[in-house]
Amino acid sequence: MIRFVPTMGGGEFYFRSDSTGYRINVGLAASWEKVVGTIIHETLELAMAVFRYRYEVVDKPYSRSTEYLFFLTHEEFTRACDYAGDLIAVLLPKASKAYRSYHANKRRKT
Repeated sequence: MIRFVPTMGGGEFYFRSDSTGYRINVGLAASWEKVVGTIIHETLELAMAVFRYRYEVVDKPYSRSTEYLFFLTHEEFTRACDYAGDLIAVLLPKASKAYRSYHANKRRKT
């Protein structure tokens, strides 16, 4: 599931605890270029997690998303890019519509 969050900058993805898949949140409170970069980042990270190319640092009392490591071959990178590309192709038109709507409404209110 993908959700566009008007008040958020950046993004995040996580697997849902109820085992119904994943959620990607993409913030719209940034430039269009940053929104696209966030979509690329989060979909690639999702792909690397799905294919088990993402690793957590061990021997830590807690884990933060900034501490994930990615280890993959060039062929595996291609596989992750293909997976992310399929998602991005679907997401970009929806993201563009949500972005334009949010920023148009924001301009009207000011």
